[in-house]
Amino acid sequence: MCIALTSIRQTGFAAVCGIALTAAGPATFASAQDVTLRMGHIHAPSGPTGRGADMFAELVADYTDGRVEVQVFPSSQLGGLRDLFGASRSGAIDIALTPYPLLSDIVQSYSILTAGYVFDDFSHQLAVLDHPDYGQAWSAELAEDGGLVVLGNYYFGARTLTTTETEVRTPADLDGLKIRAVGNPLSLATITGLGANPTPLPLSELFQGLTQGIVDGQENPLPTIFNQNFFDVQDYLILTRHQLIPIPITINADSWRELSPEDQEAVRRAAVEATAFMTETVMAEEGALLASLEAEGMSVIGVEQGLDIDAFRASVTAQIEMLDGAEWPEGLLEEVKALAPQG
Repeated sequence: MCIALTSIRQTGFAAVCGIALTAAGPATFASAQDVTLRMGHIHAPSGPTGRGADMFAELVADYTDGRVEVQVFPSSQLGGLRDLFGASRSGAIDIALTPYPLLSDIVQSYSILTAGYVFDDFSHQLAVLDHPDYGQAWSAELAEDGGLVVLGNYYFGARTLTTTETEVRTPADLDGLKIRAVGNPLSLATITGLGANPTPLPLSELFQGLTQGIVDGQENPLPTIFNQNFFDVQDYLILTRHQLIPIPITINADSWRELSPEDQEAVRRAAVEATAFMTETVMAEEGALLASLEAEGMSVIGVEQGLDIDAFRASVTAQIEMLDGAEWPEGLLEEVKALAPQG
């Protein structure tokens, strides 16, 4: 799943540069005065996302010769994901890291990006995000209808399964188990496809829910599993990798419009390089996190330990196909699958 840094830069740069300036409205930029942009995110400064956000701020200052300053507020200092989403749309802050399930409230097609087992890898997602008829068109719609401009995308991780005391190798092994779900149709359908009973529960209550047996397991990217100390209450890590998570850097359209064309280009360049760093860092750290979770006592079940990925893929796909035309425009599922890079 490793992707060369240069390929991410080139693909991401093509994607963000394909967004027409007119999508954010007529230009009223200030070329002779300094600009300060406030950026908020929910992640710790020490993680790949936090380090990437700081790198983005440094590159913006460098590439604009100090004309544009990005002030970074990590660790939910400016609120949670929905707070940051609303604040970036209203202009209360300028830049945020907003997951696509939230942006799909504005652009329905974004829902497809986190559908279970639709994408082969992050390169496949970038191929969709870079395509003029898909990702670039969706970004233009987001700017027009949602007041947000996408600057770049990074790989946050792959959602994978953990259980309290059940070894899982096929969907049948999850029969009757309650697995924590995010309260949206895609999450519910995916966990049903995995073979379990989806049980919505806020992340803030999940550790306690696992401890008390309210749910029998959960699914999240490896950084979340490690940082939330789920290894203390989960025995098995099952490498289903059923959903890949891309996250964009977005900027308020009015804030974007106020930048000169030169500074817009500089900010885009900084975003593409920072997201490339975040992607490669996450991918590199996934292997280290796997070893760390094993060291904490979790038993890892992957293909080498008998995990039947094909059975999980077929079962989840059957559920996801029923959402075609409901959670995204009809026919988009097959169109997106056809964009998988060859070779």
